[in-house]
Amino acid sequence: MSTQSAAERTPYKRRPGEGIEMAAEEVENWVARFDDLEPDPEAFRDANNPDLRLGIRWVISPDNMAGPAKVDTPHSFHLCYIQSEPGHHPVLHAHDYTETFICMRGQYTIHWGNAGENKVVLNPYDTFSVPPRLMRSVENTGTEVGMVMVIYGDHPDPNAGIVVPQSVIDADKAAGREI
Repeated sequence: MSTQSAAERTPYKRRPGEGIEMAAEEVENWVARFDDLEPDPEAFRDANNPDLRLGIRWVISPDNMAGPAKVDTPHSFHLCYIQSEPGHHPVLHAHDYTETFICMRGQYTIHWGNAGENKVVLNPYDTFSVPPRLMRSVENTGTEVGMVMVIYGDHPDPNAGIVVPQSVIDADKAAGREI
């Protein structure tokens, strides 16, 4: 990883300019209050085992492409909170875009690799930005209901382009699940 010294970074300089005018009612379209967010029962159908479903609350999703979000205005990313019980996790999967996890409460383990053989443990405010196409599964490995914030990188629809190992597809077929 390369790091730039302060002298090499683009310096912050104040410059004159004009802002936009916006009515208070319009500003509210850009505000999401956690207590008003409802879990999306349709989020990421690949985790179709009801015992392992994750409480995904979409905060920002342009045009609600990922799911019903309070802020659905244009953005270059999608953001949600996932609240889950200990031991709950989706199947091993990968995306064509970055997926950034920030542990907000509890402890989460990101299992990664083609068989999930590696792991990164996140405690509150730890962050793991998972590169595109790296297989991963995020599990609540704490002792109580936890919460992780997830930012889905520059992609119009986080539901598109998800891939899973063949073993997951075989297990779904054997269990009679259609995904």
